Amino acid sequence: MSVNIFYATETNKSLKYAIKLSNALISKNIDVGVHSFDDYFYSEIALFITSTFYDGQVPKNGRVFFKKLKIAAKNNDLEFKPPKFFAIFGLGSTAYLSLFNLVAKQIYGYLITLNSISMLSPVYSDEYGDMEAVFDNWVSNVCDSLTNNNYQTNQNPKSSEIIDTNNKPDVSDIEDLSLMLTPSLSKNLKKQGYSLVGTHSAVKLCRWTKSMLKGRGGCYKNTFYGIISSSCMEATPNLACANKCVFCWRHYTNPVGTKWRWNADEPDKILKGMLEEQNKLINSVINGVKTEINKFKGVKHCALSLVGEPVMYVHINKLIELFHKEKISTFLVTNGQFPDQMRALKDVTQLYLSIDAGDPVSLREIGRPLFTDYWERLLECIDILKEKRGRTVFRLTLVKGINDETTDSNKEEQERNENILGGYISLIKRGTPDFVEIKGVTFCGWTQDSGLSMKNVPYHNDVINFAIQLINGLEGYEIACEHEHSCCILIANTKYKKNQKWYTWINFDKFNEDLQGIEYSCETPDWALFGSREKGFNPNETRYQRKKNQIK
Repeated sequence: MSVNIFYATETNKSLKYAIKLSNALISKNIDVGVHSFDDYFYSEIALFITSTFYDGQVPKNGRVFFKKLKIAAKNNDLEFKPPKFFAIFGLGSTAYLSLFNLVAKQIYGYLITLNSISMLSPVYSDEYGDMEAVFDNWVSNVCDSLTNNNYQTNQNPKSSEIIDTNNKPDVSDIEDLSLMLTPSLSKNLKKQGYSLVGTHSAVKLCRWTKSMLKGRGGCYKNTFYGIISSSCMEATPNLACANKCVFCWRHYTNPVGTKWRWNADEPDKILKGMLEEQNKLINSVINGVKTEINKFKGVKHCALSLVGEPVMYVHINKLIELFHKEKISTFLVTNGQFPDQMRALKDVTQLYLSIDAGDPVSLREIGRPLFTDYWERLLECIDILKEKRGRTVFRLTLVKGINDETTDSNKEEQERNENILGGYISLIKRGTPDFVEIKGVTFCGWTQDSGLSMKNVPYHNDVINFAIQLINGLEGYEIACEHEHSCCILIANTKYKKNQKWYTWINFDKFNEDLQGIEYSCETPDWALFGSREKGFNPNETRYQRKKNQIK
């Protein structure tokens, strides 16, 4: 009996499942091999495990196989030899509706067309359900089928019974979900250092919080706006998002969705849980370490930007109100995909809109949005942001070679530069934000499906040059601040410049009052300004240099 497992993956999850299945079969004394889809060869029994990538695409290591299979099924190509028997397990997300497990469904249909015999009914698992348990059950059924030889008596469904891959999936299960955090998701997030709060919230200790607690410097928000990094909490009331950005640091373990589908925790419990978890994390840093503990005066600021889309949370306004009641300032970051929620959003200390590309084609490539009308949604959110009373920010994450301008002199690259810069300039003119943050993308050990590597990380000078090119096309904006360590530049509206002095910092005693953004601003210190000798490093801190191993 020849048994081989074939997998296609972007994040290695299908590979892990393939190895798990292989171990189960070996324990039953069944000889088995594990191969990628593109290494396919004839096997009497083939077990397929595949995910469906963004936009219904086949994972990269399965595209050659899929193309050959499709041609064979369409043209009755005898050169392609399908397995005699097969079983298939699909990994997908019902958030993608009609694209749910599309690749697995198509492979199943093509193999049936080629008269391969299905050992078992196909299984199309959902990341919103307990995928691990579903897979374990499938493995058990595969083992039973092979050890009992009952697969040989199976009959394929009639052509009319084959799953129509164009139909939308039954999403009743996802609609009935009560909890966002499944056991497998909780495990993955904890492994990545998240402290979970309730059923859909989390906090994580920022490296700059730890740095300032130890007197080693603060983050760019300390430089640009006067935030005390040691008292800043990075948090989210919603782990789900409507995008799967290529530079996302969550490694695609968080849920995705286009609307709130889960039971919502009460905002007072979320706030209490966040503060408790943050204090635990702070204590884990200061215990046994010589730190400037007097710097920590409790949480004074919350960056609602950790992961997910905060405005999706149905009680976001009440949560913001509770933060402000505790004299905790708020920076909220949205991806610009929920205009209705953004319109209803109450004032925060500073409202951010992520602008990851200046045109719809690039945004689709970089942001991988779930919404089909993602560009129209972004434009509507830009218009809404323009009407907000508080301080507003466009955040641009620069990915070298994708959404930045280049220095190449050939005509094609020059046209590309003009399109990239022109798109951003057009959006800035439309939204007239108070500030534009331009930050080089941070390397965070991306998975292979992102298609990114260290070569996509720009240098600080690259970010400066991009900022200069940007303001050359704008009126009323200048470069105000820089934070070299974070590879970050702040462009500010010149209304924040009075008598040749910048006023980008926040007066935290006044932010909670009913004021326009400019009215609770205060003067920016010289060390934070663009071109300063300190390059944005707080002189009250001590720069820490890692000791490199020296060759003796």
